[in-house]
Amino acid sequence: MAVKKVLVSGGTKGIGEAIVTKFLDEGCSVIATTRDKTKANIVEHKNLIVENLDLSSKDSILEFQDKVESFKPSILINNAGITKD
Repeated sequence: MAVKKVLVSGGTKGIGEAIVTKFLDEGCSVIATTRDKTKANIVEHKNLIVENLDLSSKDSILEFQDKVESFKPSILINNAGITKD
């Protein structure tokens, strides 16, 4: 069976981090997004890629689009939320 590729928005904190960890435990390759990698809780794993993605920024979205197109995820988890920070 081919390794599943998963994209988890908001995947470095809270519920998103737990979702990412579960998919990694199941042998999946995962891209987790965060607004700022310098502030993210990032687990170390060979099958994990963490990318910046600010959904309020068109430039950020376009930059991320180029990266995710080559990854070709088969599963999408929309977990990103909006905060006031």
